[in-house]
This record gives sequence, C-alpha cells and structure tokens, in this order.
Amino acid sequence: FLYYMKTDDEDSALWRVPAEGGEETQVLESVSCTNFAVVEQGIYFIARMSEPVVQFFEFATKKVVTIARLQRTAAYGLDVSRDGRSLVYSEYGPWQGDLMLVENFR
Repeated sequence: FLYYMKTDDEDSALWRVPAEGGEETQVLESVSCTNFAVVEQGIYFIARMSEPVVQFFEFATKKVVTIARLQRTAAYGLDVSRDGRSLVYSEYGPWQGDLMLVENFR
C-alpha cells in the first residue's frame, strides 16, 4: 500500500491505496501534520488532539492504543527504528537564535 495524507482547513486524515492501483480507503481520521510511520504490524502516529499523544493503530485488531504523552506540540516528522524500540519526532519549542561575527575566515 501507499500511505498519504489528505488535509483541509480543519482536519487531516491518513489514506491508503494499493501500490498496483485501485480504490483508496481512509485509515485514520485525525493525524497531526505528516506525523505517521508505517511498520509491519501497524501505524505509529501523533493524533490531532488537544493533548498531543503518540498512538499506535494495529492492523490485526484495528484498535488504537496510546503509546506516549508528549509535553509539547509535535511539529513535522515521525519515524520508528527498524527494531521498533525507538521513536523519533520533532516538536515546536521556544524560538532562539544567535548572531555571530566571524572575522578573518578566508
């Protein structure tokens, strides 16, 4: 299957279509940005909710379980390690910047 997002002004859903072509079907109703990772057993995703949480949709049971609660709002991107033991995502945080002068760099 090929998994992709469909969004409008208020919601974003995860859809899939068979790789060889065919009818598309909605998999999950509400996914934050592009925060999902497909693995053999299911899909890890960050739900679009008032409280940001990482959830897992299991293909076999069609059930969603909460994996972790996040302290900040997730930004764009989520991935899972090959062994399924680690998850990485980006989050919004305080904006900071540094301005530096570098002299005689040539």
